[in-house]
Amino acid sequence: MFKFVFCATNRHQKSLTSPFSLTIALLCYSKKASSEPFASCFRRQNQNLNKLLGATSQTMKKPCLLVLLSLMALGFQGCYSVPEFDLTPSITFRNVEQYTKKPNQFRLYDSLVLVVKFQDGDGNLGLSTTNPEDIMGEFAFGQPAYYNFNAVPFKKVNGTFQPIFLNGKRIEYPSRFPRIFSDTRVEPLEGDIRFSLIIDRNNLIKVNDTLRFEIMIKDRAKNNSNLVTTSEIIMFSK
Repeated sequence: MFKFVFCATNRHQKSLTSPFSLTIALLCYSKKASSEPFASCFRRQNQNLNKLLGATSQTMKKPCLLVLLSLMALGFQGCYSVPEFDLTPSITFRNVEQYTKKPNQFRLYDSLVLVVKFQDGDGNLGLSTTNPEDIMGEFAFGQPAYYNFNAVPFKKVNGTFQPIFLNGKRIEYPSRFPRIFSDTRVEPLEGDIRFSLIIDRNNLIKVNDTLRFEIMIKDRAKNNSNLVTTSEIIMFSK
């Protein structure tokens, strides 16, 4: 589920939530705020991830990687003075939310939310599921620019954080978040991205293992943000 928090003329913050199948209106001052349906590309099946999670139930065979956006549009006069951000997106680590669950005697998992703050000078963040510009060429599925968000887990081994490999490939959590503006306006943006994932106890990640993540985002000009590192997470401990 996506959640948007935006600025209104009276400095009031209003929240709207929507499942993937519905539409949402964002950015109270925008005449062309994005309202496209959130399609199934945000709910992706990843075979390597399935193996990593050790999924046994039908639900876990189709893990849901969600990007939740909390954003404030800064271009509305009277809410904020217009800031000057770099055209290359910048992110800052905020926090990790961890919720350990044991629904039965056979399953133990962590629900994690990785939160980063973003700033972008021209607002060209997000990829549409319906705009041909965002689903063809370099942005087509399987192409280098298809994903605009990536989180890579690292596990502490003998005091050193190392990437986690499965069948010789490094485990990553790539995803896409939608366009914030439906038009091509150039406008600074600042807000939070909340990335949610579920990790089951398995042969690669055990109780009291220590993980951390490296996170990066990308704009539509294919500019990579800086790389940020989360705090350490002691797995299955909360």
